[in-house]
Amino acid sequence: MAKLIPHLDTLGIQNKPERDVADGLVKGLGNDSLVFHSYPWLRPERHDRGQEQFLVEGEADFAIFSPDFGLLVLEVKGGSLHYDPATHRWFRRTEKGKDIPIRDPFQQGQKNIHALVDQIQKRQFRSNERLPCAFGFAVIFPDCEYTGDLPPGADTSILLTSKDLAFLDRRIPEIAKKWNRNPNRNRLTRTEIDKIVEGLSPTFRLLPILSRQVSSQEDALVRLTDRQQEALEGLYANPRVLVLGTAGSGKTMLAMARAQRFAEEGKKTLFLCYNKGLADWLAALVPDDARRNFSIYHFHKLCSEWCWMAGIPFHVPADDDGAFWRDDAADLLDRAIDRNSTRFDAIVVDEAQDFYPDWWMPIELMNTRAEDGQLYVFCDPAQNLFVDTDLVLPELPVRYSLPRIAGIHGALL
Repeated sequence: MAKLIPHLDTLGIQNKPERDVADGLVKGLGNDSLVFHSYPWLRPERHDRGQEQFLVEGEADFAIFSPDFGLLVLEVKGGSLHYDPATHRWFRRTEKGKDIPIRDPFQQGQKNIHALVDQIQKRQFRSNERLPCAFGFAVIFPDCEYTGDLPPGADTSILLTSKDLAFLDRRIPEIAKKWNRNPNRNRLTRTEIDKIVEGLSPTFRLLPILSRQVSSQEDALVRLTDRQQEALEGLYANPRVLVLGTAGSGKTMLAMARAQRFAEEGKKTLFLCYNKGLADWLAALVPDDARRNFSIYHFHKLCSEWCWMAGIPFHVPADDDGAFWRDDAADLLDRAIDRNSTRFDAIVVDEAQDFYPDWWMPIELMNTRAEDGQLYVFCDPAQNLFVDTDLVLPELPVRYSLPRIAGIHGALL
């Protein structure tokens, strides 16, 4: 079963044709497939005359990514449709028989896939690099069949109709492969997969400024609700806690607050996360008076640095398919811990849903009380985009589910 983003039940999609397509995609495609619904984009384009740029917006009904077949934009046009060859225009007919003009779905698909590919390349790849997977678009008419010749810019190889709804598991990969410009290319590496996923679904957070010198306006923006403050104080009495929360529930804010409190108590504290950008950002926010006891790493930097301190080579194979970062890095960290006396009194882990099961043993061993030390784990299982196994966490006797903060929307905090 594919993962639908945003994370919701397909029954919650208001538009019935899109709901039917989403249901077929989610149930039909494999577990490693991501299905983005109503994917918006915004990019600058140049005017026909001069060098001035203006913003152009768009939205793809579905953007589908799979390591097996690549990236495909799927445009959905439901209802009773017809095409006028004399004017090259498309229309939707209402129940009252009125024709409403609509945009050419094939032109929409072409424009949307170009926008998405451009976005991914600019965010994640060098300017001279081509996206390392097949990419293209298709159009589906879930309420129609067709007769006659297709309009200019259309082709039967990228057209789906109502009879294809039950076979999207087969038809989508077939269409994507027709767009493959390099059929002899090897399977995507883990690094390439992560880059494409990050290009489509970048990590964006508004983070609390924890310095005591913040202005009253900034302090008001990130202030915890009374309920969360009470919950946080109650959690502090427990040494090992799992905190669950959805996007917008304040997980990262609470994780940093817990780690900072540990450091202020004089405990040598480690804050771990998966995302490099998040680790770098948070490191810049640590108050000066807490830095002596406070270390912030993303997991792979921790592996690299501990290996360097232990004199253990840390080399990523040129042909790595992701196995080094998934398995070998944690094994090397395990060896490095044996040669390094540094330990932490308290460890706080954010983004735990992106941690592989084998990573937890070395994390536990870095605690002064291995497998029994102070450990706080913050997790949102619904946000797992990088780990292809079931979620496995350490033994944590206390579990707490965070309420969502009113007024905070999207993947914030």
